[in-house]
Amino acid sequence: MNRTLSNTVASRNGRSMEQSILHYMGLQHEGQPVDSSLQGHPLEIKSCQTNIIDSYNSNGRRSGRFVFDSEQLSYLTSNDGFFVFIVHEDLVVHHTWMMKAGLVRLHEFDGVRSVPWTTVRRWLN
Repeated sequence: MNRTLSNTVASRNGRSMEQSILHYMGLQHEGQPVDSSLQGHPLEIKSCQTNIIDSYNSNGRRSGRFVFDSEQLSYLTSNDGFFVFIVHEDLVVHHTWMMKAGLVRLHEFDGVRSVPWTTVRRWLN
């Protein structure tokens, strides 16, 4: 699968997972800069595949990644917001967790940054 097609599939899967979790939590989509709010706190939903095919990796696969936007992370952190993380395989959820945005362990950055889901999961400890 080429990168353009892979990104299109990832975007479609992300929207599907987002809609599912909003429905499950009884929340409405609010749009930019975050997906919704929970008890007055901004909430952003992130999803990724458990593993993806990656021809640049020596074994041809790698862990899926969550993509963080610096402006969105700053907004969530300064407004006591939360992330909901979903790890799935072909839209079947394998892992899900919620954490305060302030627990995201990224050095300051501008733009976007992708982080393997296995790293993000360790931030809970």
